[in-house]
Amino acid sequence: MADIRVVRQSAPRTALLLGPLRRVRTQHAAEADAPPVGGYREIVRRPAVLWLTLLTFLSVFIGYGQMEAGFPAFARQISEVSTQVVGLSFAGNTAVIVLLQFAVPRLISGRRRTRVMQIMALIWAVSWVVLGATGFLPGTLTAAIGVIAYLGVFAFGETMLQPTVPAIYNDLASDRTRGRYNAINSAAFQGGAIAGPLVAGAMRGTGWGAGFIVVMVAGSLAVGLLALVLESVVSPAANGVPMTDGEGASGIHRTDEDGGVRTQ
Repeated sequence: MADIRVVRQSAPRTALLLGPLRRVRTQHAAEADAPPVGGYREIVRRPAVLWLTLLTFLSVFIGYGQMEAGFPAFARQISEVSTQVVGLSFAGNTAVIVLLQFAVPRLISGRRRTRVMQIMALIWAVSWVVLGATGFLPGTLTAAIGVIAYLGVFAFGETMLQPTVPAIYNDLASDRTRGRYNAINSAAFQGGAIAGPLVAGAMRGTGWGAGFIVVMVAGSLAVGLLALVLESVVSPAANGVPMTDGEGASGIHRTDEDGGVRTQ
């Protein structure tokens, strides 16, 4: 009976798809003189995409990947705080993001996205130093406050990541390749999220402690360095630099596959 009901419910939608909606297309029609759509390998070979992908991977590796694995283990074993403190730190992280998620995008609007990434990298480096300092006073109230402060400071940097990295990917892409650019972004993001816990677990088995914090601080600074390199190869339009009135009346722009700027 259940199968019959499913068939009856889906029959009207099937009829629409096979009937009046059969000629509806959701993909963007290609222009007559449009260049052929490049494959993933061709897209990744673009210097801007290559450096941006490395930056995305490393940001997630020392960011979200460690928040879910390295940080809780460090807080419990090195800082010696309770699970309640770890839970409060995640609650504080969420609260900071909720409070700043609208204010930060307005604050960074019109600024070079790569410069925002460099600030984010410095903020994350400071947050890891704060967490590392808690290891000198394990099991104390000061350590608990430091652990909570770590994720609060880290959250401030998080609010700068999402308005910048995905925006550059989409401004580098054309309408026909936007899906592939976002797929590359997602792959780099997931790769960092997977590699982060694996490396944290391996370091834990070798008696990590201060070495873990040194790696995280170095990784944060490396993100800033990658952002500096990216700034030298990405177009100003994709980097979030506003266009002047002389460059386009509407001020709306996007970059083509060859790095040029088109106004709409």
